[in-house]
Amino acid sequence: MSIRDKFSTPTQSNQMPHSALEQDIVFIAKTDNTQDISKILSTIVKHDSETKKKDSSAHNLFVTCKISPQTISFSYDEGKHFQANCSLKSTFFEEYKCELPVQSASNNQDGTMLPTAYSFKVNLLMIIDGLNIFGSEADNNTSVQFVYGGYGKPFILLLNENGVMATCSIKTMDTEEPNTFDLVQPVSNKIVIDSESLLEAFGELDYSSSRVRITLSPDAPFFKVQTTGNMGNFSMEFNPEKKAEEIFESCELNQSISHLFQLPLIKPCIKALAHGSAKTRLTLTVNGILQFQHILQTGSHLHPVIFTVVAISPHHYDENDENMQMD
Repeated sequence: MSIRDKFSTPTQSNQMPHSALEQDIVFIAKTDNTQDISKILSTIVKHDSETKKKDSSAHNLFVTCKISPQTISFSYDEGKHFQANCSLKSTFFEEYKCELPVQSASNNQDGTMLPTAYSFKVNLLMIIDGLNIFGSEADNNTSVQFVYGGYGKPFILLLNENGVMATCSIKTMDTEEPNTFDLVQPVSNKIVIDSESLLEAFGELDYSSSRVRITLSPDAPFFKVQTTGNMGNFSMEFNPEKKAEEIFESCELNQSISHLFQLPLIKPCIKALAHGSAKTRLTLTVNGILQFQHILQTGSHLHPVIFTVVAISPHHYDENDENMQMD
């Protein structure tokens, strides 16, 4: 079934379809920046177009959507080793209302904790397809209104392009809390670098390799990336002859930390840079957690897009991995 089959028949009207709102509403958000939302959500889509052609399951990407009075966020977890997250602040929207349950006296007496946000699982690709129902051109005049009626209710998109209306109702499901990663307690290294330089560096990698070693150190070359693949050994260093303060916008390099990661999991972290990120905060911890925090800008609004990847255990190293460790 195509995305258009999921929509009501487009109608010429300036009024919102009543059928879409015949329910209690706990969340509503409206904006004319439909393509900006589509761009931001697309940054956490792990599958590329070629994968979709080969694998029909790639047309589904179920994420945890969390709605609070301050933000709406989308998190994708792949096992315990990969997470992608993006969020939109309430100030991004022209209208944003989120009504949480009111704490009652009975709740206080029995110790019941009411939710601080609504959370559910939803197909992100269906949302993106819905946002682009009238086309994906940056200059289109489509506005969108998100509507949610609470637990078990669908997540609804109401779209309007020059008076032509379309409605998309997407099923929601129960979800578990997204993975959490400790980036505070363990020793970690942090750098902030312009995204263009990061994209250029990772663009030179040998993607026939399945693994990549990433090193952050207080000593030159400070930031090093290595792969071993069909094309041979590849090593990228960031201006080892310069001081760290001259290379990075800011840095906190406490000790040499080096870990091995699955390259296919790093690829979407780098692909997101092409969506207009200005700078990236890179964090690497001693216990093998790597985080890319990209900052995307749309107009005057800044949007964090965060990828977290867990390193390969040394118990699973092969000969090539050991060679990279020795270089």
